[in-house]
Amino acid sequence: MKDAVTAARLREVLLYIPETGLFYWRIKSGNKAAGSLAGTPHKRGRYIQVFINGTGYQAHRIAWLYMTGKWPAYEIDHINGNGVDNRFTNLRDVSHFKNMQNRTRSNKNSATGKLGVYPHGNKFRSRITVNGKTLSLGVYEDADEAHSAYLKFKNTGVSL
Repeated sequence: MKDAVTAARLREVLLYIPETGLFYWRIKSGNKAAGSLAGTPHKRGRYIQVFINGTGYQAHRIAWLYMTGKWPAYEIDHINGNGVDNRFTNLRDVSHFKNMQNRTRSNKNSATGKLGVYPHGNKFRSRITVNGKTLSLGVYEDADEAHSAYLKFKNTGVSL
């Protein structure tokens, strides 16, 4: 199982600095000397990965384990949206839905380049998904209006 490393073992091999979000080796690991920075960029530099006994772990998940003694129950969300900022104050254990609501950018293949906005003929539809239900927030003349409607609804914290 990928989550096989324990909190105790993690603390034996790594030192985590919660204020910086960085890990350092307590022991020699491969060609890494004790005291050196642990972790390498992963997923095109969007996250940090640390290898322990040949198994790769996402740094934000092992930061949670290190600090709480338990693996996260859900997903670890980077509150500020920066996946390499693993300061403990920037991490929270949340549902997939909550994690997705923290997104600030649309997908690369978005037709409008704006979250929650989709072409609708020569106008733009605003939609949001809450607890698996997609809600239409209306059809608007321009993409900015539709995006404003999306943000307004998203920022109200409404859940169904």
